[in-house]
Amino acid sequence: MTRAAAVAIVDRLTFNGTIIETGTGSYRLASTRARVEEPAKAG
Repeated sequence: MTRAAAVAIVDRLTFNGTIIETGTGSYRLASTRARVEEPAKAG
């Protein structure tokens, strides 16, 4: 999938939608960063 396709999909899904910001960090982003940084610390 290209970046343009991903942007188009997100745009379609969120158009006229209500985005609720909870003020908390993203669990998915935090877990991905931890997984990516883990091998770098070990090496």
